[in-house]
Amino acid sequence: MVVCAKGVKQVADSVLILITWSDSDVMYSWYIHRCYLKLGQWQESLHGINELTIPAVLQYYATATDHDAAWYKAWHAWAYMNFETVLFYKQQQQQQQQQQTSEAGGATNRAQADANPASRAGLVSVISFVHMCV
Repeated sequence: MVVCAKGVKQVADSVLILITWSDSDVMYSWYIHRCYLKLGQWQESLHGINELTIPAVLQYYATATDHDAAWYKAWHAWAYMNFETVLFYKQQQQQQQQQQTSEAGGATNRAQADANPASRAGLVSVISFVHMCV
């Protein structure tokens, strides 16, 4: 489903106006928890899961659970987003470790190549060949 970002922004602004307009009215209190859940879902679908959106989405879901503590959908969305957050940061940490390992492995390979007389001789012959061609 493709959603126009401008249209979603307008709807989200309208929802926020509804939320701030009357938090205490019984008529609107039934909708407020649903609005916060929808805001979290929109934020997640529009911008994905990243370091910038995680706090906002979690806050929307937590606020939905605050307004209706018995609503399972809000609790499920909040719990699932926490799970996705842990996976996101775990994957990010693994990528950093792999990058550090590959950088360290490259330095080790270069050090081993420098220590190997055959590889130095091969490098000298390549450099000599390049100089002859120029």
